[in-house]
This record gives sequence, C-alpha cells and structure tokens, in this order.
Amino acid sequence: MDVKKHYEKQYVKKDDHQALSISKLSSWHKKIFLMFLESGADELNGKKVLDVGSWNGMLLRLLMQRGVIPFAVDISPSSVKYLHSQGITARQVDLSDGRIPFASRAFDAVIMSETIEHIFDGQHALDEVYRVLKKGGSLYITTHNTFNVFMRLKFLLGMVPTPSLDVSDKTTCGEHIRIFNEKTLKRLLYQAGFKCTKLKDRSFLAIKLAGSIRLVEPPFKSLFSNHIFFVVKK
Repeated sequence: MDVKKHYEKQYVKKDDHQALSISKLSSWHKKIFLMFLESGADELNGKKVLDVGSWNGMLLRLLMQRGVIPFAVDISPSSVKYLHSQGITARQVDLSDGRIPFASRAFDAVIMSETIEHIFDGQHALDEVYRVLKKGGSLYITTHNTFNVFMRLKFLLGMVPTPSLDVSDKTTCGEHIRIFNEKTLKRLLYQAGFKCTKLKDRSFLAIKLAGSIRLVEPPFKSLFSNHIFFVVKK
C-alpha cells in the first residue's frame, strides 16, 4: 500500500483544523498541550521548533502563541500546504526512508507526538531527528503504549495488536504501523544517540469520566499507562 497516498486521503477526509484557542480544543488535545508545557516546552520562546508529523499543526500553532519559531514536516502534501498557509515553514517527507530537509543542528527542540507509530523505520526517523537537533536540544515524543495491561487483556480475548493501515479492523492497532512499549522506545532513542539517562517520563493513562477525558500519571507506568510521553536530550 502507498503510505503517502493513505495519509493524504486521511488528511483530506478529516479536515479537522483546530481553532487557535486552548479553550476550544477537545479535552484530549488540551491535556496533551498542557503536559507539553509542564514538561518545559513553555521555555521555548524565541527558539526554533520542528514538529515531525505535524498534521494540522495544532500543537505547533498553539506554541507559536508563546513565541516559538515554527517548522514542520509531514508525509501529506495537503498538510504541508495548509501549514504554509498558517505561516509555518513546512516540508513534505516520508521519514521511513527520507531525509528531513533541514540542515544538521538546526533546531532547539523537536516535537514528535503520536507519529513514530505511523513510520515503518522508526530508527531511521529518530536518527534524522537527532541529526537536526542542536547539542543540548530536547525531543518531546509521545506514542501509544501497546503493551499496557489493558492491551494484554485484549490479547487474551483474541484482539491481537497487529500493525495495520486498515482503520476499520478493530482487532488491530488501526493505522499504527509499529507498536511500542517503554523499553522498545527507549532502545530506539538510545541507539539514535539520545541521553536516556536524562529522560523525563511523563507517560500517562487517558480515561473518560463524565464525558470528558482525564490524563493521569498512574503508578507502575510501564504497565498501566496507555500513552508514553518522554522528553530526552541530545
């Protein structure tokens, strides 16, 4: 399957460009953004920030209100066109094998939120992220924790967490090409050269209560978190 065509089709189909207001975001996106700020992203005023897999640029556009200098890459040409219209320097690239079209050591920080699970060669993608980060720069990365206790129960019930691009198949990971837990993601980060000894773990459990989404940091994160959120340094 042509992955570029797949995500281009999904982008055009969803057309879910968010308003530039935290108050108007969904509970899920609002919580994610606030966790980014609590993890140090609010200190990026005047800094060059690259959003990898930017989609509609929601996180990046909100960070622009806090003074970041925005850059983005995405596999979807329509995404890149929209990001340009929002004043963001954006480039189209498939990071499974492509090179991030920016110079080495160009960025103070990189955001990679809910992206690495959509890339065939995650190691190559992280190698490229490492290359374009300045020394001492930060990578903010989130992905699904496929091996939490809830997914293991699904496995016992026959819902195997198999990577798939078939969004209609509820027995798989949906559009996730790769699946991760904390250990496998840390290994890729370490192999790319990141200082995992300085890793900040903000992994969380997303739960729905009274119609709204709450993000909590549970005990035994590797077992109970359904999302992994790391901040690592170059």
